[in-house]
Amino acid sequence: MKKSCGLPRNKKNIPAFQFKNQKNLPGYLENKKILVAGTFLVWVLTLLIPPGVHSTAESQPPYCITADAQFAYALSLYDRTEYPDSVVEFRRFIQFFSDDVRTETAWYHIGMSFFHTGQYLRAVRSFQTLIETFGQTMLGVKSHFKISESYLKLNDTGQALIALFNLITLADDSDVKNAAYYQAGWIYLEMAQWDKARAAFENISPGDQDHFGVKVLLDHLESRLKLKNKDPKFAGLLAVVPGVGHLYCERYRDALTAFVVNGLLAWAAWEAFDKDSPALGSAIAVVGFGFYAGSIFGSVSAAHKFNQEQTRHFIDQLKSEVKVTLSASPRLDGGVLMAHFFF
Repeated sequence: MKKSCGLPRNKKNIPAFQFKNQKNLPGYLENKKILVAGTFLVWVLTLLIPPGVHSTAESQPPYCITADAQFAYALSLYDRTEYPDSVVEFRRFIQFFSDDVRTETAWYHIGMSFFHTGQYLRAVRSFQTLIETFGQTMLGVKSHFKISESYLKLNDTGQALIALFNLITLADDSDVKNAAYYQAGWIYLEMAQWDKARAAFENISPGDQDHFGVKVLLDHLESRLKLKNKDPKFAGLLAVVPGVGHLYCERYRDALTAFVVNGLLAWAAWEAFDKDSPALGSAIAVVGFGFYAGSIFGSVSAAHKFNQEQTRHFIDQLKSEVKVTLSASPRLDGGVLMAHFFF
């Protein structure tokens, strides 16, 4: 039995769809006319648009920043002391232009930005990245010095010295080694380690010692070693007699005060016991013992303070008379380490 395909038909062989929707045919034809007219209108308007006129987004090519523009922008932020923003832009430069020769300079400026904002550990990490990536270039040498200076800002003299001695080990240039020895010598001076300071200054090449003022420094060190420090233990022992320990430390007013106060309290306690007032005498004796012990402790402290003041005065005087300031010129093609000698 054959099966027909298509629309079902009624008895008069008229399609069922046409038969059932005969009443809606005029509206359908009207809508179709509107659709055709609208399509024709859009086509005509399209033909009327001049060639080459497009949307703004299509007419402008996408903006691509160049390495020069990115680096210049980051450097301008750094020059304006907008250090946090400069770090972001220098990092962006390194990320997108990693093959550019200025990436080393970018890393150095990142480290310096952290240094200027007091983020010394982050500065150290940035300088270390530069050294590990580019080696002992001119900026690598400067980075060693800045690492040492960053640790000094953190009061970590041990790490500051390690950074300098690492540079001495890695560097081939005698000028760099001399500068590192010189800086190490000053750190030892600040630590009052006179023998180590002397050894560091003496390690500077003989031909450059005059340039760094080594003879002047060693002469001052020799005069410093001749000065007598106060022995804290001996000062405490002398303080058994109230005031004598302070007298030894050349603190004459404190010596007189300690002698008078301790003497008066001892006399008052004796008088109280002599007049059958043990309670009062005991109370005065306790107070007097506190002052007596404080006098001994104060004498020991005065000896330490005397030595510190003497050391500080010596270092400040030495700085005012002779100091070499180190600097370097960060150029892409290298640089020259410079030293300026002041009297």
